[in-house]
Amino acid sequence: MHVAWLREIGGRLKSDFQYSPGIVYNTFPWPDLDDKAKAKLDALGQAILDARAAFPDATLADLYDPDTMPPALRKAHRENDRAVDRLYRGGKRSALTASAWSISSCCMRG
Repeated sequence: MHVAWLREIGGRLKSDFQYSPGIVYNTFPWPDLDDKAKAKLDALGQAILDARAAFPDATLADLYDPDTMPPALRKAHRENDRAVDRLYRGGKRSALTASAWSISSCCMRG
């Protein structure tokens, strides 16, 4: 979701994204979350960290290589992506959500 926002709002220098906290992060449209939704996202985030911790000798590049990503880590990210998507779409998938979903699907193939 955030990458889609960066692509739409952030600038570029050549082909590299320029990430400005004032332009990209501070303007990101966070949904209003109740305590239940926050707890769910906390648990999903912890599941990602736990899946990564199972491979203490792996670098982030190793863990996030689309061809060799550990299945448990891929699953944890997919579950997190689905939960975030549900928070944003509110019944219909917005263009931003669809774009982020497409990016996520490409990066998390398999």
